[in-house]
Parts: sequence; structure tokens; C-alpha cells
Amino acid sequence: MLNTPRSRRGMVTSPHHLASQAGLQILRDGGTAVEAAVAVAAALAVVYPHMTGIGGDGFWLIAEPGRDPVAIDACGGAGKAVSLDLYRRHGHATVPWRGPLAANTVAGHHRRLARGAGGQRRLGRAAAARPHPGGGDRPCRAGASRSPSARKG
Repeated sequence: MLNTPRSRRGMVTSPHHLASQAGLQILRDGGTAVEAAVAVAAALAVVYPHMTGIGGDGFWLIAEPGRDPVAIDACGGAGKAVSLDLYRRHGHATVPWRGPLAANTVAGHHRRLARGAGGQRRLGRAAAARPHPGGGDRPCRAGASRSPSARKG
């Protein structure tokens, strides 16, 4: 039988301990699980950049007590409500490449941050407080950079 770790006060996991610590700090400061996840993503962009990045795809299922679940799909094709008129109403002649109306994960970050009270600055500070130990390339990142698939661009 599996022994699944559980916690009544919150838990954070990621592929790098410094990113997990950034998310845990948000929870300890009274932040939400969503805010902790954003802090983890920001920290991973610094301490684990060869495997993740803020500009990639994002899939979120957010379930808050007493509220209907919300799904955020921040990848692939345009959402059902997206139209040229939507962009025009917001003053855009073309689809923006950054910001909350961009067709990427960063736009998904904006959407989920709207559900929290902490703000991006606090979440970014939690990520920035976790510098990469020793700097420079870590062995796993250096190996990934030398891989033939990494050079395919």
C-alpha cells in the first residue's frame, strides 16, 4: 500500500528544493496554494531553467472550499471567448505577445493571480530569495545542454 504524505497546514513539492522552499514561504506568510504555485514556478525559472520556464504551457485546476472549481488552460489554441473584437476592445491591433491577453502561460499566471491577495511582487520576492547555490551550471543542466536534442532548436 502506498504511504502518501499528508498535511493539514499545507505542503509544497517541486523538482528543486529551493523552489519548494519559496512556495512554502508563501504558505507560511498566509498565502494561498495558487500563490505558492506561482512562487514555485518563478523560482524554478531561476534554479531549474533547463527543465521549466514561465513562458511554457500551463494547466490549472483550482478548487477553493465552498466554490465551484475553476479550470485554466494557458496553452495551445485560443480560448472560446477570444476574438479579434476582444483584442480591439482592449486597444490591440494584433494579438499581444506579452501581458494578460497574450496566448501563453504568462497570461494564465495573470488569471490565477487574480484569485489571490498576495500580489506578484511578494511572490517574486519569495522566488528571488532562493538563489541558486554556488551559481554556474549544475551537472544535470550541463548534461542537458550538451544533449543532441537540446541543439535542435
